[in-house]
Amino acid sequence: MDRYIKAIVDFTSRLLYLVATRHLGHDNAFQRVLREKRSIAKLVPLRVLYRVSRSMINDYYTVRYLENKIYGGEGGFRRLVRLWLIYRGIGHEELEAYSTSIERLRNKFFRSTPGAYSSIEDLVEAIEDTAYRIAVKHSYPLWLVKTLLKHLGISEAEELLKALNEEEMVDSS
Repeated sequence: MDRYIKAIVDFTSRLLYLVATRHLGHDNAFQRVLREKRSIAKLVPLRVLYRVSRSMINDYYTVRYLENKIYGGEGGFRRLVRLWLIYRGIGHEELEAYSTSIERLRNKFFRSTPGAYSSIEDLVEAIEDTAYRIAVKHSYPLWLVKTLLKHLGISEAEELLKALNEEEMVDSS
């Protein structure tokens, strides 16, 4: 694995561990991991580490579903981050400089996974239960999606969940 991708996986998996097990918020966990892994911060720009780790947390439920579907159970946080890179890394604006490395990781994944998967996106779209598919697609808990579907309907609920996943850019001027 490319050293930059390995650095991103190391940093983000540690941050994810702190968020999931210690119940820290993203920014608090980011600062803590930054202090622990200074060498990674010198190798990969902070902006990349921040945006990737934030996106990984936003996609947590989706990536957990994919992991269970592909591997039949839960593994470590490194595996989750690698799955996220395979699923969302190509086309992620912060990772453009690493696209060749991510593509190699993606190709290796498709050659070595248990089962024949040509596209991770197809796994999500193949979920038959509408509420579950929407929950996985937008990475929200199933109970929340069911509540939104009950009160808003499919299209409005999906629109709301999509909007909630968009990062708001604040103008500091």
